[in-house]
Amino acid sequence: MSEQPPQPERTGPAIGADEWVARSDERAQRRGGIAGRAQALYERIPKPAVFAFFVGLAVLMPLLTAQTDNDIYFLRVGTVALVFAHEWGHVIQQRTGTSASSTVSLELQADCFAGAWTWHATTTQQDPFNLEKGELDQALSGYLSFRDPTGTSPAQEGAHGSAFDRIAAFSDGYNGGAERCKNYATNPPIVTEIPFTSSADAAREGNLPFGDVVTAVRKDLTAYWKSVRGTAPVSKLVASARRAERCAGRDARPVVACSAHTVAYAPDALRAVYEKYGDYAVATLMAEAWADATVLDGGLDRAASPGRRAAECVAGAWAGDLVNGNRATNSTLSPGDLDEAVSALLAFRGRSTPGNNAFVRFRAFRRGFVDGARACGLSTAKRS
Repeated sequence: MSEQPPQPERTGPAIGADEWVARSDERAQRRGGIAGRAQALYERIPKPAVFAFFVGLAVLMPLLTAQTDNDIYFLRVGTVALVFAHEWGHVIQQRTGTSASSTVSLELQADCFAGAWTWHATTTQQDPFNLEKGELDQALSGYLSFRDPTGTSPAQEGAHGSAFDRIAAFSDGYNGGAERCKNYATNPPIVTEIPFTSSADAAREGNLPFGDVVTAVRKDLTAYWKSVRGTAPVSKLVASARRAERCAGRDARPVVACSAHTVAYAPDALRAVYEKYGDYAVATLMAEAWADATVLDGGLDRAASPGRRAAECVAGAWAGDLVNGNRATNSTLSPGDLDEAVSALLAFRGRSTPGNNAFVRFRAFRRGFVDGARACGLSTAKRS
């Protein structure tokens, strides 16, 4: 996330398309850990026709079972299953002669096929491999560690897509089946493309300092709610772990709505979210709390929101508003911010609702991102 000063001067030169691609290559080369090693190895190995599946697994399986720098084992049965399903999607493409104008289109279609299989594996006992719905969040979290580095241009050769675009493709397959994936050839998915706004933004990889995040997000959420409803729901933000815990109940999110006008957050826990996932994960959780406060104020109808996930839907609507430039604001999204939002959606289940899983939460966020707050059950939408 970035916050621009009121004056038109930038802190550094704008990033042009050629420089953006060059920096994407540099970030990909220096990216360490399991994802960087997998990408580097995978791109060096030729994958002719039907061998794509086996070559992909030969490269990725040892890395999936490796130990990360944080001494946390990466392997999860669900993650490995999704890797299998993605590579099998490439086999389908090879067998059917599917081609595309860019690498990322083929990769997203393979993700879509993986999502179609995942729905089958979570809804039928007849599948030899039964993936429990409760395992989806962890499986996707592991799988999406293979997303492109922050700032990668989708036009770059070898691009696989951001976490936001990849889980969107998964969701298409999960909800629409293989037929939706087949239609990618004539009706391809929209690939989200957000460049860095300046050299300074690129240098910090799109993250504001933690000390600025809460202040900037609170300011912009207040302005956003005034623009869509005519009034801001939250007038009091309390930095207190004890208060946040009392308000949260079973909700594990570190920032929660206590009433129609009060939100509380646990400072240390929220900083941990920032350090693990990035500034826009913090922003997404704050946006959800603002939405929950609006529900308590009677301005947002959960029953009318996608999957009864009003909080995630409005968080997506706010993100879409920042991308589309629907109002005057100093805040903008940076590359990687939507991926950080996805990380928050995977890590925090939020309110307990029937059938709650990563796809349900993401689908609500994506619906808001595309269609705005009115799709989220906003009761009294009006422009101020």
